[in-house]
Amino acid sequence: MNSIAHLSAACAPLFPCLLAQSATAQEVDFDRQVRPILANKCFRCHGPDVEARKANLRFDVQSVAFAKRGDNPPAIVAGDAKGSELVRRINHSDPDEQMPPRDCVK
Repeated sequence: MNSIAHLSAACAPLFPCLLAQSATAQEVDFDRQVRPILANKCFRCHGPDVEARKANLRFDVQSVAFAKRGDNPPAIVAGDAKGSELVRRINHSDPDEQMPPRDCVK
């Protein structure tokens, strides 16, 4: 399996959570459904350890993960996968832009 397919498959559980858009959509519990995936794939560089944190971005705190960061778009936009930087980076074709970095994939 190529690395892009591997990353997309590894992060696929996030997509329904990011796509939930309407009152009829299933409620998404960030701490129960999304945070464990981010913990497994992203916390190494975007978690609670301030010394290891990259790009001043953290996914362990929901309000920070959904917040606009200066001139940067929010990492996660609830109900808008296309507007979520996280989804864009997971699916990016450039290895320098793709997340998680290849050397971090388990």
